Amino acid sequence: MLEKLNAVANRYEELCAKSEQPDFYSDPQKASKLLREKTELEPIVDAYRAYNRAVQEMEDAQELMSDPEMKELCQQTFASAKEEKEALYRQLQILLLPKDPNDEKSVIVEIRGGVGGEESALFAHSLFRMYSMYAAAKGWSVELMNYSETELGGVKEADFVINGRGAYSRMKYESGVHRVQRVPETESGGRVHTSTATVAVLPGRPSPRFCPTASNFCSTISTPAITWERTVTPSPLGSGGPMGRCFSCLSGSCICSLRRLWSAGPWVPPWAPGSFGGSAAVRF
Repeated sequence: MLEKLNAVANRYEELCAKSEQPDFYSDPQKASKLLREKTELEPIVDAYRAYNRAVQEMEDAQELMSDPEMKELCQQTFASAKEEKEALYRQLQILLLPKDPNDEKSVIVEIRGGVGGEESALFAHSLFRMYSMYAAAKGWSVELMNYSETELGGVKEADFVINGRGAYSRMKYESGVHRVQRVPETESGGRVHTSTATVAVLPGRPSPRFCPTASNFCSTISTPAITWERTVTPSPLGSGGPMGRCFSCLSGSCICSLRRLWSAGPWVPPWAPGSFGGSAAVRF
């Protein structure tokens, strides 16, 4: 494991050196990818450096134990450094585990009341409030998509998006059926009721992909009789669906426009958009 940690530390130092170069941001897409990798490696490197400091403290304390006056202090230092070293070793083992590629994405959550009638709706409301407060504590934003409330303040169904880095890594284990046993507010006899609520957790849509500007993608297409100018421009088109259920579809697209610049004869290709140009949406 230590060899792997050394390789990670070397890669991190290499990325730090690259990010300090004057031409680092000449390619924004590549720079974004390298900075993302640097950010992912940073907690591993920080823990590894702390682990090395703890090992060095243990070695220094062990060398000074031969001095009678320093023995007691060195024993305390050695014990605390050893405890820190073991904790950091366990932390490094967790940090080196393979990551889910969806962990850094936002999360889509759906909460529905299950068995228990009105009490299950009240329990679903408690879950919604708990997740909202947890997101606020983590600095994430909550975007409410659908909220169906009962007469007593419960929740029949709540669909919302939690936007924040690493939201899915924290919320993905909440998916499933949640159960509560308590005396509900709707119970007059003091009996304990069992109620359930279902929680569905899905990874949110990825960040919008890089869409080149028209200046970078302006070229000409020559046919036997006509010269066309091709231009690609970004456009925030989205996709919809019945009842608004296609909320996880990508919304990034580009418009490819063709404009006739010069004509040498009456021939016009079948796909020609017209004398003054036309456009067609294409996905990237």
